[in-house]
Amino acid sequence: MGVRLPHHRQGLERDHRRPGCRTRAPGRARRGLALLFDYAGVHVIGEKAGETDLRINFTFTGVGEQWTMWVRNGVLNARSGHVDGAQCTVTGSKAALAGLLRQPGKAVAIAQQTGVEIEGDIGAFETLASVTDTFDPHFNIVTP
Repeated sequence: MGVRLPHHRQGLERDHRRPGCRTRAPGRARRGLALLFDYAGVHVIGEKAGETDLRINFTFTGVGEQWTMWVRNGVLNARSGHVDGAQCTVTGSKAALAGLLRQPGKAVAIAQQTGVEIEGDIGAFETLASVTDTFDPHFNIVTP
């Protein structure tokens, strides 16, 4: 006799909007948020951030997640949950908070445009901007 497999395995749920597709894994939003912070971490210039001690709490309203990001010893880290003593706490949609991470020097303008709530020292984003680089995401990998 053959073994009959369940409709979902290893915690994956069937996405009923697309029959036959198993794309809605529990924690997918959490992994997406971790990647968002990883992306921000790539932009940190270690030499500039060596003396930086920065903590920012993030509340993602659409997915109901709270995260803390910190820069210490030239490295950006993040983990689920808030911490006490953060310089700033921001609350908003994932898209709006991603904008803050991509362009921390424009935090005030982004917050005003998107309705992000900011509690604490908005200067924390100026500090983040001072230790991150920007580059054209469409740069040429190979040039003639």
